[in-house]
Amino acid sequence: MKDQEDFHGDIGLAPAETAKTLKNPKSLKTAGFMPEEDALLEEIISKINERFDGIFSEGDRVIVETLYNRAKENKKLNRQAQKNDEEVYTKSIFPEVFKQVAQDGYIEQMKAFSKLFEDKRFYDTVMATLAQETYRHSNDCAL
Repeated sequence: MKDQEDFHGDIGLAPAETAKTLKNPKSLKTAGFMPEEDALLEEIISKINERFDGIFSEGDRVIVETLYNRAKENKKLNRQAQKNDEEVYTKSIFPEVFKQVAQDGYIEQMKAFSKLFEDKRFYDTVMATLAQETYRHSNDCAL
């Protein structure tokens, strides 16, 4: 059998407009799927926020998120939750672990901020980087 030719000529793509560089969005707001852990964290934050009549700062959110992540990653706490009923866990086991996790988080934050003020080079680097990025972000948002 002989090869049959269906087309003869050049195939080329002509750009419809000049090429542009795509920018990576800083954040996406989607109403789609939220991972189960994120949904749980949002529910926890929502309950706390409700309890304080909506007076819940971004700093409060960071504290709650940090404590939540540390608690869920605590293997001892996970084992205790599986071995005990909710009342024993909530009233006897969790309070001691929460106290330690909260204290550890507080101490780490103090150390982190003290490093900022004790190490001039670190301070200057953080300041310069934040200045550049916030300037860039502000100008990107203004477009």
